[in-house]
Amino acid sequence: MSNVTTHAKGTRFNVSTPVERNGKTYWSRVGAAFANGDGSVSVVLDSLPLNGKLHLALPSPKDDSAS
Repeated sequence: MSNVTTHAKGTRFNVSTPVERNGKTYWSRVGAAFANGDGSVSVVLDSLPLNGKLHLALPSPKDDSAS
């Protein structure tokens, strides 16, 4: 059984990485990703996370109003 969700071509995702400081987790935005027509995702990174972890999430309405 698969839990894969497909998104429309051009759907944008925020790409973030978790950063641990003083016992807390902070999220640092490191790029963007875009859904392609064939179901794949293209990822564009502005920086590379040292921990090797990436998190893709749909933008919140607050993020969309800033564009």
